[in-house]
Amino acid sequence: MRFIFYVVRNTFLMIYVKLTKKGVMQLHNTLFIGFKNV
Repeated sequence: MRFIFYVVRNTFLMIYVKLTKKGVMQLHNTLFIGFKNV
């Protein structure tokens, strides 16, 4: 299960990096802050 999670996450990260690195940082920060708050 965890392996699949990493594969999916890495795939999304690769796509976002191609779209916009700035967007990746914003998304990463949002997810990171969200996980810390949970």
